[in-house]
Amino acid sequence: MPAKTLARLLLLGTALAAALPAAPALAQDAAETALAEARRAADAGRSAEAIAPYREALRQAREERPDWRLELADQLTWAGYLDAAAAEYRAVIASGRADLLRKAQTGLGRALARRGEYRPAVAALDAALALDPADREAALLRAQALSWDNRQAEAEAGYRALLASDPADERALLGLARVQSWRGRQRAALATLARLPAPSSDPVEATTITAEAQQWLGRPDRAAQTLRARLAAAPDDERAGWLLARLARDNRHEVRMDARRFDQSDGLDIAQVNLGGDYRLADGRGRIGPRLQYAAFDPTDGPSDVFTVTRIGASGGWRVSDALDVNATIGVDSIDAPGPGGTSDFLTWDAYATVFPDDRWRIDAGVQRFTFDSEPTLRNRLVVDQAKLSADFLPTERSRMTLRAAIADYSDGNHQNWWQGEFEQRLGLAPRLWVGLRYTGTTFRLVNQPGYFSPDEYHAVEATLRLDGQAGPRTFYGLRASAGGERDVAGADRFILGASAYLRQQVSPRLDLEAAYDYTSSSAASSTGFTRGIARISLIARF
Repeated sequence: MPAKTLARLLLLGTALAAALPAAPALAQDAAETALAEARRAADAGRSAEAIAPYREALRQAREERPDWRLELADQLTWAGYLDAAAAEYRAVIASGRADLLRKAQTGLGRALARRGEYRPAVAALDAALALDPADREAALLRAQALSWDNRQAEAEAGYRALLASDPADERALLGLARVQSWRGRQRAALATLARLPAPSSDPVEATTITAEAQQWLGRPDRAAQTLRARLAAAPDDERAGWLLARLARDNRHEVRMDARRFDQSDGLDIAQVNLGGDYRLADGRGRIGPRLQYAAFDPTDGPSDVFTVTRIGASGGWRVSDALDVNATIGVDSIDAPGPGGTSDFLTWDAYATVFPDDRWRIDAGVQRFTFDSEPTLRNRLVVDQAKLSADFLPTERSRMTLRAAIADYSDGNHQNWWQGEFEQRLGLAPRLWVGLRYTGTTFRLVNQPGYFSPDEYHAVEATLRLDGQAGPRTFYGLRASAGGERDVAGADRFILGASAYLRQQVSPRLDLEAAYDYTSSSAASSTGFTRGIARISLIARF
């Protein structure tokens, strides 16, 4: 080999040997450069921009870096790439780095909760808390995931445990208030919010919870005031603007019209048209509007003469305070029946007050005068004066107990005592499913009066079911069913059945169309002691 060629080969080998240690160093420099770029973007809150340089840093690193991968997982979470974030958190956990395990479990729980996988999220957060029971971030996320999973009692316990060690923890206070509101404890939620420092570090969430609690408490006027005050201080608060717009939609003036057809086993066909409306007052605090009903009665099994009832009146209501609501309807029933009676007019009313002693109780008390929709009672001009009382109690957000009672004096000299007790338990949330048990009892002074069900003594026990759901963004449905038995002193036991269904379509934001059918074979429920079916179609317009 020529000396010149040999010299060249030796020179090349020397260069290559010098370059080999430099290659890893160059790669490491590239990794550090990419990492610095990623961290700058992350620190500036630009999570989406940080993802690519983090991935480049991991690619260029000479060894596996679970610590960098944990940082990447956090940015993927903040950017909304939750599947990828969960995969990175799991990779960090699989690496076995004990110093990163708790943070990785907490991050995994956060990502899974945001993805809607609440139970796996709680499991991951439980694992984080097992490593460090004092990890407040994991405990807060766990309570939040429980609330999103509709495990409200567990969520409330979690928030209260956090507040026991730090009563001023704003995130825990906001979370507790949210859970209380979701559980129907609106006053408790507002009391919890009152403990927040002013101004709150999260005014958007505080305003949202406050306004929704006020609305659900029956005070849309206060909710509107809260939202307007927030927008005056922060005009760019999109959430407050959206809530105020939704509140305005919910409290639009309303006109309702429906047509009904009654099919009764007593041979009386009834066609009925109802027209009414509500003009909202003071941001929804009050309402007032007309009521009109026209009904034609055709006794197909008896005399062929059709007679009519026209009811004209007005209705109104006002929320006096957080604890008191009053409502009243007054009108005139005009009965035009063939025969010697001619046309007769009767003053009728329905007035009641609703008291809310606290978040769990509702008490209604009222008086009513009305006429019966049956052929003999209308021909005989029967009028009923009734006093009624009911109490609803909510032991939990999943259960309801109701007690009702009424006494009534009839213009034919009869007197009725009526009472009912009902218990319901919620089994599902989407759709909302309630099952229950209902007992009804009544007594009459005069029995077997013409035109209405009037036994000496009556008892009924029924199992009940309620289902309400949404079949699409603008389609809503509901089902009701009951089955059981009834007994009166003079007769034998009877199986009774009740069923109803409705379907409502939101044709536009201002127009709803609803169709419904209701059936009962209960003697007491039909008032006349016959089976009854009612078909209805309704139109609701808002402006």
